[in-house]
Amino acid sequence: MITFSNTSKVEFNLDTYNDQMSLQNAVLGVEYTGGFTNTWQALDTILDNIFIYRRPGIPFVAVVVTDGLSQEPKLTAKSAGFVHAKQIRTFAIGVGNQVDKDELVTIASRPESKYVFYVDDYALLTSIEDEIIRETCRDIRVFETSE
Repeated sequence: MITFSNTSKVEFNLDTYNDQMSLQNAVLGVEYTGGFTNTWQALDTILDNIFIYRRPGIPFVAVVVTDGLSQEPKLTAKSAGFVHAKQIRTFAIGVGNQVDKDELVTIASRPESKYVFYVDDYALLTSIEDEIIRETCRDIRVFETSE
């Protein structure tokens, strides 16, 4: 999980936790820092620190949640291009009315109808949870081992 404002920061890797409750507690424990919206730095951090090694059959998926306009739209678009080139399936979620819809489309994978979402406030993120889970899990293959 990466947070971003004036800078971006890796809070933790998802594989740090072995169960859903621990992961949820870690997410809830992340403090809101406020500041600028340097979305491009978050996208660069995804490339440099998170999605480094590929595992067979496991797609890379990023979910970018923002409630503001990017401070550097051109850098954000450039970084989004690098993310797309690495075939990272990217969801872009805008929260509130201060987001740039065109920028969310630039960040997100295609088609827009599957990867761009808008909610009025953070409490409504749960309203799109099922759609995101369905889309993130659609290409994951389950391998059974023989004993």
